[in-house]
Amino acid sequence: MIAHVQPFVESFMECGKAVGAEFASRLPDEDAGNIAIAVANVCSKEKTFLRKAIAEVYPVGD
Repeated sequence: MIAHVQPFVESFMECGKAVGAEFASRLPDEDAGNIAIAVANVCSKEKTFLRKAIAEVYPVGD
């Protein structure tokens, strides 16, 4: 991935984690734990999808 795009990807994922954590903080502990796992799973998958999408826009070698 192009180096100047990486900070955007990381920032995007941190924002998603923060929103998920804020939402989970409103739930009972057991539900919050389950939501935290779900958010981590989605963030991991979304990061991969986002990297692929960026790679399609920025051809290798740029």
